[in-house]
Amino acid sequence: MLVLSQADVASIVDMPRLIDVVEAAMIDLSAGTASVPPRVGAFVAERSAVLAAMPAYLPSVGALTSKLVSVFPQNRDRPTHQAIICCFDPDDGTPIAVMDGTLITAMRTAAGSASATRALARSDAEIVAIVGTGVQAHAHIEAMKAARRGELVTVGPPGKLLTSLNADC
Repeated sequence: MLVLSQADVASIVDMPRLIDVVEAAMIDLSAGTASVPPRVGAFVAERSAVLAAMPAYLPSVGALTSKLVSVFPQNRDRPTHQAIICCFDPDDGTPIAVMDGTLITAMRTAAGSASATRALARSDAEIVAIVGTGVQAHAHIEAMKAARRGELVTVGPPGKLLTSLNADC
């Protein structure tokens, strides 16, 4: 079975390709060809936290997966959202891979936003604003750099720089 660390995932995920794949998955979901049941969760009341399971089947690309994600909002020394993704052979259910899902979660969310921005923003729009400075803000900067040309404005705490889509962030 293949095991991929967060560093492995970071080295192979290509944001422009991810945006296209997430867009195709959203189309499949809207067309009713994907199976994405409601997530289930085990609550950790004393920590105001949850461990959620999120299975999915996307026949158009042969993906049968489940993400396990922990959400611990009180974390300060580690991410509040941490995850693993388990991949299975859709023909016989054999586990084929386990991978870090923390980075993928951030990148997938940002790729969905970039896809929506491509579809919904005016073609002559030149400015994208991202409000925030956390994990999602950084992922969204990368996704918007891959999806749009023009200026990118990031807004965060005092002293944060405004940056261009074409600049390193």
